[in-house]
Amino acid sequence: MKISFDGQLITTSLIVTFRGRTLQIDDMIIDTGSLTR
Repeated sequence: MKISFDGQLITTSLIVTFRGRTLQIDDMIIDTGSLTR
């Protein structure tokens, strides 16, 4: 798994397999739940 940080967002790629079908989602945003002020 490769995690990228562009200065504002943390992203990764996600591969989901269900019932023999595969879906790849690129640039999935990882929500850390942290707040910045």
